[in-house]
Amino acid sequence: MKTFYFKTMLNIGFIWALVAALPCVQTLMAQYSNRNIIIIPPQKLSEGVEDNEIVILRNKVAFVDRTSKDTCAVFHFAKHNPYYKSGLPELRRPIGTIEKGVYERFDLGGLTKKEIVKLYGLQNTPAPIPDDFKFGGVLLRNFAVGVSNIAVVQFSISFHSWCSPNQEHNCGYELLLAHKNTFIALNNKGEVIWSWLDYHNCADLELTENGKYLGINYGGIAEDYAGDYFWPTGIQIVETATLTTIFKQDLDQIMPFIAHGNIFWLTLYTKESLVMVRFEPEKHVVYSLAINKEKWSPSAKSYKDIERGFIWEGKTYLWDRDFKQTPFNQPLKLQQP
Repeated sequence: MKTFYFKTMLNIGFIWALVAALPCVQTLMAQYSNRNIIIIPPQKLSEGVEDNEIVILRNKVAFVDRTSKDTCAVFHFAKHNPYYKSGLPELRRPIGTIEKGVYERFDLGGLTKKEIVKLYGLQNTPAPIPDDFKFGGVLLRNFAVGVSNIAVVQFSISFHSWCSPNQEHNCGYELLLAHKNTFIALNNKGEVIWSWLDYHNCADLELTENGKYLGINYGGIAEDYAGDYFWPTGIQIVETATLTTIFKQDLDQIMPFIAHGNIFWLTLYTKESLVMVRFEPEKHVVYSLAINKEKWSPSAKSYKDIERGFIWEGKTYLWDRDFKQTPFNQPLKLQQP
């Protein structure tokens, strides 16, 4: 498998910020079946309506009454992370911070491979761990994304090794075959409404403004693990109310998958073109348009946003006329301009 790498152009981000969202009409597709998904029955949640604001902080999610400003509930990352194991020495804390979360790394050097496999349940990994792989550390990531009525917390775990002479598989930055994620969704009262355990891949999350759809940008590469090994890379759209996967496709590219209003968009590349791709979850339709990379140079003077599309270099492009439309249940093909 080959992955395309191109430099991100600032003007592409500018143009997509302008063309992003239109209203949608709801449809439904098949249920995504996964025994690791747990949905809490509504009758087990507390009664009554609360108008709480979801506030995402570095180490927790707080639920704050909009009128009184009182904190009604708190969800602490450290308390609920299923991959946190007490007693392990920290390598550095934190090794990095992100806007709505934190990375932490712990030393596994004092444990045997057998102990590590048992501690983290690594028999569930998609492929065997090489015999000469030496565990060095484990990386934990706490992250959250939220809108007015729902927050999704992501707990990730991945394993690191140290480089040593004459060991074929001991220089990988991450053992991605043992990468896991757990997602936990909370309503605006701070109650858990569903959880999704041990999603085996790298993942970044986006929520639509209405909280109805979760966008997952998945995939990665471990260049030094058993040669050039790739996770499949692509995108997935999940209906949050039922945890139904309504779109999923490997795209062989790692690109930002962005929520803007109640739609998702991303830019993909072929050898000759960049492809604008717009996902409307409620219509279950993908709109795509390929443009020659050499000619694409949008600016405030050459571009104008309109209700059903945009005008560029004096030409009008409409979503429902000029963009290729692909239903969610059919594979997206990257056309040439």
